[in-house]
Amino acid sequence: MVNTRNGQHSGSEPHANGAPPPPELATPVVRQAELIRSLAEERRGRGRLQPREPGNRGISYGDFEELRPPVFTKCPEPTDADDWLRTIRSKFTLLPELTEQRRRGLPGDLLQGPAGAWHATFLEMQQAGHEPTREEFTQAFRAHYIPDSLMEQKKREFRELKQGNKTVMQYVQSFIHLSQYAPEDVADDPRRAARLLNGLDPTLQTHLGRRYQSFTDLVDTALDMENRLRVASEDQRRKRQANTSAAGSSQKQKSAYRPSQQYYQ
Repeated sequence: MVNTRNGQHSGSEPHANGAPPPPELATPVVRQAELIRSLAEERRGRGRLQPREPGNRGISYGDFEELRPPVFTKCPEPTDADDWLRTIRSKFTLLPELTEQRRRGLPGDLLQGPAGAWHATFLEMQQAGHEPTREEFTQAFRAHYIPDSLMEQKKREFRELKQGNKTVMQYVQSFIHLSQYAPEDVADDPRRAARLLNGLDPTLQTHLGRRYQSFTDLVDTALDMENRLRVASEDQRRKRQANTSAAGSSQKQKSAYRPSQQYYQ
């Protein structure tokens, strides 16, 4: 249930003229009607963040939790740390009324286990009275979980990425994931499309040529061409199997006919 902001129930608010409610209105029937109306309004508003009026004291941690921010404990894959930071930033964009001071503490509240221990050490290393900013926290977090050497490794991995045995969709997913480590290589749509084309299977590159208008169009065209080539390949395989089967049947007939020839010699 959503907590009220002022710690009071709606039924206890004074009238607009400042006078207390008349005694005759404070009946069980009226209170029940107000309760039903409140529950209906809460049900309609459940699942979405309600707009706040100017002068409100801001949002609570419970409001932030309604967005289901992910908890970070450890980092099986180094890229998980970068994904977590990106997710938290996206959650903040949904809460524009969140004060900068409140934003400083929220990421730390989501660090648990080994990550929580790291965060405690990070805070202990600060000078007395200094509260680290979000930028300082982000820099320290990335330095610990996403060192520069790893960033360079991921950048090389992106630049050497080829489709290989992957399907087009699998290749595109790897491309999009790794491209974040080399933003200068995909700074605009033409460069992004050219880099994707360069890593596609050579057969697809030959068939595609420059028959695309954008990165999205290239992906769509490559998927369609992959499917066409797959269908053509399966059709050729079936024809070869049919020819092989026919040739084998003919050979058996000749082998069966030969003894009779020998018999009449």
